[in-house]
Amino acid sequence: PAGAGAGAPAPPKGFTAMGSSKPLPPQVSMVTLSAVSSEPGTYLVRLAHQYGAGEDPELSLPADVDLSTVLPGGMEMAKFVETTLTGNQKWSDWEAKRLHWKTAAADPKPSGRERDEGTVVGLEPMEIRTFKVKIKGEKWGTEVAV
Repeated sequence: PAGAGAGAPAPPKGFTAMGSSKPLPPQVSMVTLSAVSSEPGTYLVRLAHQYGAGEDPELSLPADVDLSTVLPGGMEMAKFVETTLTGNQKWSDWEAKRLHWKTAAADPKPSGRERDEGTVVGLEPMEIRTFKVKIKGEKWGTEVAV
């Protein structure tokens, strides 16, 4: 795996994604928490809204997640940047250069990005968002299973 480094120190005992300081909303899952081997102290965090629009009266509603509170094992976030799903480029860079199709639809599909504020990020139904999160003082280089 991209985050697993030979000879990297093991995470501290009890280090699990479930040990976050605040639980995720019930309709959101953290599907990836993986160290970025080329960037020490940086983790790829992928969040996914698990419900489709109209699938459930409550769980299909948009959700907001504070990235600074969902990291496990006492990790403290220094900064973050949204990336493409694969994590290979900043989302803002990709958005600036992508092809914008002309469609008959008047409005594009909503995105949780419209509600982002500070460390709080939004997720619309069935939306998946990926972030590179830099950890304060972190040097672990191992992948964390969630």
